[in-house]
Amino acid sequence: MTEPSEHGDNARDEFQAFLADYVDNAMAGLNERWELAPIDLYDAAPYEVLGGLIARQATLAIELARAPQAWTPNSAPLFLRAMIEVVITIRWIQGDFEARAKKYYLYGLGQHKLQMEHYKARLVDQPDNEELKQMVENGSRWLEAQRREFFTDVDVGAWAGKSVREMARECDSEDLYKFAYAGFSSCVHSTWDHLGMHNSNYCTNPLHKRHRVPMVPDDPPEFDYLYRATKYLHLAYKSFDQFFGLAPTTTMPLRWFSSRTANQEDPTEDSGPDESDPM
Repeated sequence: MTEPSEHGDNARDEFQAFLADYVDNAMAGLNERWELAPIDLYDAAPYEVLGGLIARQATLAIELARAPQAWTPNSAPLFLRAMIEVVITIRWIQGDFEARAKKYYLYGLGQHKLQMEHYKARLVDQPDNEELKQMVENGSRWLEAQRREFFTDVDVGAWAGKSVREMARECDSEDLYKFAYAGFSSCVHSTWDHLGMHNSNYCTNPLHKRHRVPMVPDDPPEFDYLYRATKYLHLAYKSFDQFFGLAPTTTMPLRWFSSRTANQEDPTEDSGPDESDPM
């Protein structure tokens, strides 16, 4: 194996520095927003929900940034679709903040309770399973710290009582749904429109009528996927800022990204990115 060139070392170091700075900017933006948010400590759950959602968004952007090998058509959409749903969820909740945030909160507690009930049922058949027993004890303790378990209802439907498409329409995010969320869904659900393009290829035997054969692609990382993650992080932060009337000093994600890269969208702080453009 040959030693990497000095130029290669410099490029690698610059790239690692860029990713480290990217993470620092995302974290600084999250921390500053939480410090500025006007939280009602006597009714904190709705604020905890929005705080958790922007933290989730930052987590997804950061973890994708730290994994360039996942910047491919087969992996990146798993992150990006989740990030789009976070944006839509934030906006929809803000339409009736306290009621919808509490609905989201209680639904999540109910899902946790349901999972614990599954584990408890398994524990009846495996009473000596110490790992499972500890899992049940820790899970029940986490739930009880927020709401008494016997007061917690389990809802097996959609948490909002409607689909993501309906939520997007109601919070003026239909273009984001149609042109980005829906497109990435093929990868998430492994439907044929994704598999046919990315996990199959034509047989090379001319006698086999061009039937398709399985394929594991060796796609190179595409930097554009990190740009898209940055875009959805930007949208989440912007929605949070506008709802609470915040003016953070930390550079907005897309503006930071544009300052460090070339030929990318460079929005003003007010305008934001074009949501109808999934690219």
